[in-house]
Amino acid sequence: MSAFANSAGGQIIYGIEENGHHPVRVQDADAVNPADISREWVEQVIDSNVQPRIQNLRIHPIDVASGRVAYVITIPQATTNAPHQAPDNKYYYRQNFQSVPMEDYQVRDTMRRATTPENAAGDHARALRAPIVAARQDRRNRICLSKRDV
Repeated sequence: MSAFANSAGGQIIYGIEENGHHPVRVQDADAVNPADISREWVEQVIDSNVQPRIQNLRIHPIDVASGRVAYVITIPQATTNAPHQAPDNKYYYRQNFQSVPMEDYQVRDTMRRATTPENAAGDHARALRAPIVAARQDRRNRICLSKRDV
């Protein structure tokens, strides 16, 4: 869960059978009884295993069969409380179908996103408008810089 929040967010479906990270089938044997495993219980387990708590986490029950549900858990990208730590006191991010420990610079970058969330997309746009400095060597082997706007 923390890896999804530390990355771009994502969804997990609890209560379906999968094989090789692909859903195989949804049937009552794979789904859960909401009387045994409630939406609140799922949220409590997540909250007790991820620090700080993931804000705006959404858990939606989907009826699969009579008295059986699958839970669609939507994890948003963390902004204000980023990064999120796993129970082993490490920070993770998603890379393809796995959770990978974050490098120090990634943790710092995620913390920066928490303090300036509006810059997450704005920095990229500003970088695209920034002047480009081109370097070339002249005939005397000197490096010449020229500046041009894009």
